[in-house]
Amino acid sequence: MTNYTIGTIDRGAFVAGDLLINGVDVGAVEVLRDDADNALRSAIETVEGVSASIDATGALVLSSQNQIEISGFDPTGQGSIEFHAGVLA
Repeated sequence: MTNYTIGTIDRGAFVAGDLLINGVDVGAVEVLRDDADNALRSAIETVEGVSASIDATGALVLSSQNQIEISGFDPTGQGSIEFHAGVLA
């Protein structure tokens, strides 16, 4: 199992093409702080074989039996959404 801990989430928005996971565009997503309404996790889970959760520290964690590749316009979130302390585990 591959886990990718992205970190805590500030609020913001992705437009189509901003965030791709394993080459799949998660689409346009309005994100609340800490993904309070599960919108980002739900969008990520449209990618086959990838699950998304929030751990006990409030960090977004992606899990897959296969490799996880994050790409797009601003995959580190230094733009409209800030992901803190991304670590591949």
